[in-house]
Amino acid sequence: MSEVFTLGDTLPNLYIPYPSCGHCFNDVTIEDGYAYCETCRIQWPDISEDATASPDENVEGTEVPCEIVHDQQKAPYDHDGKRWEFGPPQPCILPSGHEGPGLCPVEATITPFEEVATHG
Repeated sequence: MSEVFTLGDTLPNLYIPYPSCGHCFNDVTIEDGYAYCETCRIQWPDISEDATASPDENVEGTEVPCEIVHDQQKAPYDHDGKRWEFGPPQPCILPSGHEGPGLCPVEATITPFEEVATHG
């Protein structure tokens, strides 16, 4: 005997993805109201988008910054009427022993084209 089904006749549910690290994008571990990233060796004091990360105090050695320079200096480029120029990458700010890509700050200078033409 055949059965008849209607498919696609309901609106979708809300999908809320599992929290992930904003740097490496791996899922974080949630425990006792805080979250931590095993890859980056950092933790957040609560589960919210505006929580500020800190080195994971539950992992030995995280009080020491990595300080390895992982990236190369980016070439300048022009975008949206402005010249973007970059300084050299600074040492990684993640805790020592992290896995995955480093988080190396870099200074950026953004100059409107009018100033570039005037100052050479």
